[in-house]
Amino acid sequence: MPVTYTAARRLVLAGLFLVACDDGTASTPVESAPDVEPVLDGAAPDAPAPRVDMAPVEPAPDAGLLDPAAPARIAGWPVRLVEGRPSTFEVVLSAQAEGVVRVSAEGAAMRPEAIELSADQPRATFELTAAIDADEDGGQATVWLDADGRWPIEIPIVDVHQTFELVMTPEQVDAVRRERTREARYIVGTRIGGVPGPSAEINLRGKGTFFCARRSFTVRFDEPARIGDSPPLEHLTLLSMCEDTPYLRMHSASAIMRAIGLFPAWFGFAELRYGEGTRGVYLMVERPRKAADRVSGGTDLVIRRLNDAEEEIKVPDEDDIGDREAVLGPYRALYTLADGLSGEALLDQLGRRMDYTAYLDWLALNSVLENGDYRDEVYFYARPGPVGAADPWFAIMPWDYDGVQTRCHVGNPIPEPLMYCAESGLDRPVMSDPVVQARYVERLQRLIDGPLSPAAYAEAVRRSAAELAVYLARPGVLEIMTRDGVSPAPDVDAPAMADRQAERVETLRALLP
Repeated sequence: MPVTYTAARRLVLAGLFLVACDDGTASTPVESAPDVEPVLDGAAPDAPAPRVDMAPVEPAPDAGLLDPAAPARIAGWPVRLVEGRPSTFEVVLSAQAEGVVRVSAEGAAMRPEAIELSADQPRATFELTAAIDADEDGGQATVWLDADGRWPIEIPIVDVHQTFELVMTPEQVDAVRRERTREARYIVGTRIGGVPGPSAEINLRGKGTFFCARRSFTVRFDEPARIGDSPPLEHLTLLSMCEDTPYLRMHSASAIMRAIGLFPAWFGFAELRYGEGTRGVYLMVERPRKAADRVSGGTDLVIRRLNDAEEEIKVPDEDDIGDREAVLGPYRALYTLADGLSGEALLDQLGRRMDYTAYLDWLALNSVLENGDYRDEVYFYARPGPVGAADPWFAIMPWDYDGVQTRCHVGNPIPEPLMYCAESGLDRPVMSDPVVQARYVERLQRLIDGPLSPAAYAEAVRRSAAELAVYLARPGVLEIMTRDGVSPAPDVDAPAMADRQAERVETLRALLP
């Protein structure tokens, strides 16, 4: 059965986009990554790229009302901060304001430290970062507006530290410790931050980690649940990070990919409890198929690539597919374009069928982070594309970053020094086609000069380490996460990871034309 987007859906999504942006800034371009062009390869020059919204749904239900007499406002209100996560805000001068309005903050670090608004400069952006704290109450930050008086704008701060409990019977606890497959399902209760949550169906996940002492789980809630700053979650994965030796690879890589615009799924650390007590720190991640559905406005097709000739269809359900080959046809066609096209024509056709610019960014990120295993860790999902795009048009979502800074997991990668462990036919034009390689080099250069610069990466890993360290101080957590006599040491591992990435960046810079 062909997978299509109706004109009605396109109009609805366009209308939702305009409503979401209607804070006086609707004409401001929204970019999915720093310095990324809003026009995709092959699209008409006036065709905007589809918006990927990385923000949770209903981001700040606990934010207060703004004073209508205040001389300025924060666009997009209500907003809130998450501990340790830099957030950018726009402050806008009110119509009734006269003279200069000075903007400062307390309770969170502000960059720049102060801003002045005036009739000549009625808008400005600033970044706030709330410190990672060990308590269970995030508190609030205050943005101060100083003119002929003083007005506070109080922004709630979300506590980043979560406790998630699976309420099991003793028999269920014993079963999940013995189980070695994902087929067995269990109905359990949940507690989120100590408060009873919805019932859920769980099963083991991650066939490569079935033999880890700390098991990973898939959780399907009976009704959507929120965890910290998450959107309403229907499905959740609880990853023990069994193969993430420093427990920092996936969390830091996911944070960077979110900043770049590649990873819209919600994620965060949590202490998992079941049975007799703590099971240590887990990475909670929204299920990719659910995240794709949320950010696309409802997708008809989600495919996980296993290799170029094999894939898993996540949406629609396999039982509902009448003609599997017809469903897969547009996706599989991506892998044959380079057989008959080259140069600008190849880039044009790739861009009309998928977000190939994002794909190149993903390849560059894998190279900079020395990700040894990623060919089968990417989802392709259909979403409305730019003007002139094919239907379906594919966006991508990476997955499972425990292979950062490891050797290639399979042999015979594509012998292109600017890539790392690349294997797919979609990767090969970076080596074989000068035009595609030039575009890849451009994307790589932008990343290592920006969100993947050594300083930016070191800061991302430092934040992950600071968050992890608070959990490790909780009773019993360090002990249960100690493996073969080696305890987690984020204060040692984070600088080591940063040093290795800095060396990799220097190696790549030396290879750039």
